[in-house]
Amino acid sequence: MNSQNSSSNQRRKLGRKRKNHFNPQLILSSFTTPDGLLYRLDKKSGTILKGKPKSFGWERDFYNYTQDDQERASIEDDLTALEGKVDPIIKSICKTHMTVSLSADAWATVDQFVVAQMLRTPRAKDNLANVAAKIRNSPKPPPRGSPAWLLSQTTKSESASAVFQIIKEKLAIVAGGLRDKSRFLLLAQAEGATFYTSDRPVALRNQHGGGTALVCLGVEIYLPLSQHIVLAYCCPTLCRLAVEHSPDFGAFVAKGAAIPVTLSDIVSLNELQVRNCTRYVFSSSNSFDIALNLLRADPSASDPPPLREVRSGDITGIEDACP
Repeated sequence: MNSQNSSSNQRRKLGRKRKNHFNPQLILSSFTTPDGLLYRLDKKSGTILKGKPKSFGWERDFYNYTQDDQERASIEDDLTALEGKVDPIIKSICKTHMTVSLSADAWATVDQFVVAQMLRTPRAKDNLANVAAKIRNSPKPPPRGSPAWLLSQTTKSESASAVFQIIKEKLAIVAGGLRDKSRFLLLAQAEGATFYTSDRPVALRNQHGGGTALVCLGVEIYLPLSQHIVLAYCCPTLCRLAVEHSPDFGAFVAKGAAIPVTLSDIVSLNELQVRNCTRYVFSSSNSFDIALNLLRADPSASDPPPLREVRSGDITGIEDACP
């Protein structure tokens, strides 16, 4: 009887938060119209919906998973705590368009939040489960005890849930990959032009032929914080080249002030959100002209990004399998 009561209590505990948002409300609420609503474009069907931020970017029981000891757990409370810490920081950034007052601890919190946004998406779970399946089916098993071997011992559900183990246990370590990056803000000032966000909001690119892992030379990382502000990271080498090319860029970065960007920059960053997302793009406007123009010009942009191709020998840590 006690065991049954315990199981029932555990189910009730997990059932308190069955609607799990992978798009944080603190971010989506900064992409709303004056009446507190936002628009969602389905890039596959072209359908546009309007609704409250809480209506979008969630899956039932998304954060519930099975631990190594087979006990059920959830990272909802951990993410809620992180959002509570970062919320006033992001609100300050969006209000002042400045980062100069942020302490090292505040930046560490922001960095962890950015990495959490990379990992807390359905695509991240799919990536890890896909990599684990390929390792399991490989004719040459990985070395016993290695991260790849540990993945090979999991079921599809368990390997997908490993993403949440990373968030719970290794988030600060993984976020350390952002510590040496140059950070700056981008400001949309062009009349009527705003930034998008999406169901996979942290967008990475490398325009210099390299990879898009956090440690790669030439990597650029973008997280829209509001319809007017994007938080950007790049490797120090890129930042130095940008300063040499534009002293004004260096002056803005030195002051911690948001850098006004051109309409073409806004188009480029919004197209990156469209290509990077799994299916849904969010905006404060229902026009979605940039997205629709891209989808007409390149129909392949309506597909989700391909699942990550990783050989078992390439995985030095479980987090390496995550996008």
